[in-house]
Amino acid sequence: MKKGNIASGIIIIITSLFFYFNTSGFKKLDNQVIGAGFMPKLYAILLVVLSIILIIQNYKKKENKEENKENYYKYSLITMALLLIYIIVIPVLGFYSSTTLLVLILLLFSKTQNKIILITIPIATSLFIFLFFDMLLNVAMPTGLIF
Repeated sequence: MKKGNIASGIIIIITSLFFYFNTSGFKKLDNQVIGAGFMPKLYAILLVVLSIILIIQNYKKKENKEENKENYYKYSLITMALLLIYIIVIPVLGFYSSTTLLVLILLLFSKTQNKIILITIPIATSLFIFLFFDMLLNVAMPTGLIF
């Protein structure tokens, strides 16, 4: 059992509950069905659920004493570098093409071999973001110089 997973789960639950209750003070306009506090509340609920799952899995999972900590650090640093590059590339390529490219690279980095997954997940991710944020919530995503 890893104490870090339990501590992280508890800290995330407390933080999520704090943000959930703070968003109840957001004002909703008369003509709005969904107010400004909807998404933060949804994220807070999702974080609480995922944190509970993390804590439960931590108790069910047997601890592997031979974990290679160097690999975790290496993968974490590479992922952070990819996210930094992603942030830099968004103004050039645009949000949707950059996001599709990032998800594809992360799937390749995680050694995903299934070609159907390599094609559908990046496209579905960008399509979901487009439909949810651009079409439903009318949030404009950054366009790039190229796309």
